[in-house]
Amino acid sequence: MSNCSSDATYFASPSFLLLTTRIITCFEIPIWIFGAYCIQFKTPEKMKSVKGLMLNVHFWSTISDLTICCIGVPYLHLPCLAGYGLGLVQAPGPLLYLGFTFLGAFAVSIIAVYENRLLTVINPTSRWHKFRKAYLPLMCLFPPTYTIPIFASLPEQEHAREHVLKSIPCLKVFSLNFQELFVLTLKPIVPAICGVFAASIAIFPIVIFFTLTFRQLLKRQKNYKYSYRTVRVQKNFLVSMSLQFVFIMTFMFIPCVLLLYIVIFKYHNQILNNFIIILFSCFGTGSTVVIILVYKPYREFAFLVLTCSRSRKVENVVVPAILT
Repeated sequence: MSNCSSDATYFASPSFLLLTTRIITCFEIPIWIFGAYCIQFKTPEKMKSVKGLMLNVHFWSTISDLTICCIGVPYLHLPCLAGYGLGLVQAPGPLLYLGFTFLGAFAVSIIAVYENRLLTVINPTSRWHKFRKAYLPLMCLFPPTYTIPIFASLPEQEHAREHVLKSIPCLKVFSLNFQELFVLTLKPIVPAICGVFAASIAIFPIVIFFTLTFRQLLKRQKNYKYSYRTVRVQKNFLVSMSLQFVFIMTFMFIPCVLLLYIVIFKYHNQILNNFIIILFSCFGTGSTVVIILVYKPYREFAFLVLTCSRSRKVENVVVPAILT
């Protein structure tokens, strides 16, 4: 099912997508820089142990966004998993692989933060201290390997292009002669399996680490091993990190549902395709904004910057007594 009338509009064109992503990039770059500055220089002493991990999360979310909205800019022709690259580097195949890898690294970086929080509350004699020596390297192998089944079975491109052109007659409306159409696969089942596997690998450890950490905090508070203030700091950080994670999942849920609907029901609407890419290109920036909003030190600093005010220090002035 295709909507060729809407595909003939400017909003369905590659020019619109390219212009929109460039505008988004111009707004995103200062936000990325500001987020990195907050983490590096405004992280309080009590959060120093996770500063490096938070910078790692920020780096991978930023590089993922940059790949989608600037370097790659995929112009997809859904429901077929095919398209062009409109970005600075016009190599759709390698850039798709790098984009998926960066997203996987972003997920692993979030897992690392939750794992670190668990490590701070469990006993030094716990079996996890030994098990993590194997678990963490395996997780580092996950980002570059989980899409291997997709890219190891790329279709013969000439035949695949003919199939796509027959499936979507609207592709005749726009001509991108400067490069060949890249077809990722003619069988969406393989990417679907890889996507479900990747989501499971990312979500289950986060839920498990969060639950175990929260449970340990409550247990130690009950046994008076941690002070109320220490438990509160740990809880606040866990909740803030979880709000960031929930936001990312919610933000990515909408385009993922649209993507599934398009592929399952074989519906083609290029305006909708462009809208999906625009949403995906903003999730990293949204993650940065959430980091700034949910962590009090970053939020207060951002408020000072936005209101162009300066923090004032109150000094005690000693006035000597005058004897008469």
